Amino acid sequence: MRVDELTRGLERQRTDRVRANERCREAGRLVEVAEQGLRLQRPDLRQVGQVLEAADTAAARGEELAAEDDRLARQAFEDLEETDGLVRRVAAWYGEGVSPDVQPAIAALEAAKSFLSRQRYEDSLKTSAEAARLAKDSYAAATAEAERRRRRRQAEIQRRQMEDSFARMSRGAGPWVIQLPGGTFSGPDPWRTMHGPTVAHPPSRTADSSWSSNTVQSGW
Repeated sequence: MRVDELTRGLERQRTDRVRANERCREAGRLVEVAEQGLRLQRPDLRQVGQVLEAADTAAARGEELAAEDDRLARQAFEDLEETDGLVRRVAAWYGEGVSPDVQPAIAALEAAKSFLSRQRYEDSLKTSAEAARLAKDSYAAATAEAERRRRRRQAEIQRRQMEDSFARMSRGAGPWVIQLPGGTFSGPDPWRTMHGPTVAHPPSRTADSSWSSNTVQSGW
């Protein structure tokens, strides 16, 4: 009988909740009423049939609720496993001296586990999704900060390279070279390209063998 099958199924199932068991008990009570009606000296078979039909309906609803409970429990468990893995991966990420703050996500994950243990499947699913969102937000914030630090570090490297190159240029030490993400950029020796070769002119002497006040001049 359907009611007996539902009863045995609920005894094996560990994910069923109050509503499924209430429907099972309701179906059992209706069956008892029908049996009592059949034991009467002149049973009302029509009424007994209606009671048995109501019992079958209650049992069918109990089966639906039990199946829904089992589905939600499995989904909540799978979501928790997936979210737990996500939080672990985010917590292990590190770059440019930045680690994600996963404490809010961990707290939400623990709350979701608690809801699951109390058969509050819908709350567990909702809180697990919130934990996943928090973990992803934390990861996004951490990677954005790491990228900002990387850009600042790269800019500092380029600044130092430019300072060094200009210092070399001012000393006439050779061409400038700057390392950029897109490649190496360099230029010629400014002393050669800007002035070309210079020719030294010997100084002239006066009659009294003193140096002339006219000095050698070279245009820059």
